[in-house]
Amino acid sequence: MKTSFLTMGLILTILSSCGPEDSATFTFDKEEYGKDPEKYVVSNGEMDIMSCGMTSLLFNEKFINKAKDLVESGKSDDEVGLAIFEIFGELSEDDPYLSIKLTETEVDWMGLSEKSKIESNKFSFPINLEKQEEEIQFTIVEKTEERLILNTTPNDSGASCNYPFKSIKT
Repeated sequence: MKTSFLTMGLILTILSSCGPEDSATFTFDKEEYGKDPEKYVVSNGEMDIMSCGMTSLLFNEKFINKAKDLVESGKSDDEVGLAIFEIFGELSEDDPYLSIKLTETEVDWMGLSEKSKIESNKFSFPINLEKQEEEIQFTIVEKTEERLILNTTPNDSGASCNYPFKSIKT
């Protein structure tokens, strides 16, 4: 009888440890970022504030989905670039921002139906808008139950930016 309770306890322990990974869901905190964008610029180049602000559009769900469709349309880089600038005029304060579900091993970009693999706290943005060989890379700088801070690695502009995310309940 003791053996069967011990065996049952061992099986339950093994099964519970094989469950789904813990995850947390976050969304870009546009209010926090908008209060003081300079606070989130890590580098100090002349145009870095603007570059970081432009990069934050990656988290605008309307912008990124329209841009994704343009990139996948087969249009030339020049046509895509011009059309992306036209999207700016369509954006509003009420646009939703992307949510991401974060586990230990991957980022699920909700609203994009894309995933990125996390390795050493780093992952790539799943869409290459500029069709460049180098993808936009993010590093997890801070993660708590309430907030997440992501940093972009310097790109061609040399801008290094932090982006605040807030926890949301799903």
